[in-house]
Amino acid sequence: MRLTSLLALSLAVPVAGQAAAPDLFEGIYSTVDPRTGAQTDMFKIWKGVDDYTVLSNYNSAWSGPQSGHVGTPPANEVLPGPFPQDPRVRTLWIEKMGAIYQMPPGALSVAGRSDTGYLAHMVQLGSPQLLRRPLLTGRAERGERGESKYKPGASEQRVTITTLNFSSKAVQVGVSDPRNKDNAVDTDPLAPYMASLQSCCYYLPQKWHAALRLNVEVRSPPEGQTRTITLPVPKYDKPDNLAVAVRADGKIELVERPASDDMAAMPAPPAAELVRIRAAIIQRQKANVADLTRQMEKEPGAAREFRDDLTALQQTLRYTEALAACHKTPEECEREAIAQAKAVR
Repeated sequence: MRLTSLLALSLAVPVAGQAAAPDLFEGIYSTVDPRTGAQTDMFKIWKGVDDYTVLSNYNSAWSGPQSGHVGTPPANEVLPGPFPQDPRVRTLWIEKMGAIYQMPPGALSVAGRSDTGYLAHMVQLGSPQLLRRPLLTGRAERGERGESKYKPGASEQRVTITTLNFSSKAVQVGVSDPRNKDNAVDTDPLAPYMASLQSCCYYLPQKWHAALRLNVEVRSPPEGQTRTITLPVPKYDKPDNLAVAVRADGKIELVERPASDDMAAMPAPPAAELVRIRAAIIQRQKANVADLTRQMEKEPGAAREFRDDLTALQQTLRYTEALAACHKTPEECEREAIAQAKAVR
């Protein structure tokens, strides 16, 4: 497995206080970035009549849809794994992508264990643990992939909206036009210290003017009260980089959306919480290495087939350990962690 997959293999850690949707698979799924401790959304899944609709993260926006199905995938969709799968494990296989496993505590899927109850098993993503939280509840989601009645004018441009949650509380944000409630979009419910993917679409004039205002609707999931704040739209040359920032003190601001790789500008847990998160990631990664090592000792065939997978797990562990031990700048720590991971053979 390539070193470029290391970040995709970042493992999620359990987060207290996040209720799950009633369906086993419906919800929003995220991983945890060991560099910052922040969650990154990977999948958004709805239950339909016969199957599931699956959106996936592509360049910090939702892409899709793909179809998901519960049960045993067809032979051409099966991904190999080193472990015998516990019959209690439930599988949602996603066409042309791979699988998400729902797992009781301690159970083994074909790809390994999970402390969060969910594990991905995909060619591009690897086998990270997944955190799951509920979709927007209480009303229909507004926007391109939900309820949208707005007809934009010829001088208006569609804009994607992101929420940056710098606070220690879960939050869900929507925006709407004070003059026309149909011009509206919801961003996804967020855990503390994370950014949403881009939600489409809100419409703004191609040319900014000083009278522009935006209603920001802030809600505490799952059923908290909503407060609406009307804010001036910051001056822009092109209306395509808008974000709602929820500050640590609860203050709401409209800001320019930072680049997704600008870690310093993105939400992240405080230092003490990052230490705890990394320790939990390392503990799970060590257990993954131990599980696969034991399985390869028991099964000579597995030893041959999954040797590269063991090396990838060891590299990922070394990467996270190096990050946790480093006290330099984030960029320097990243370079050192990658170099140490590459040294593992």
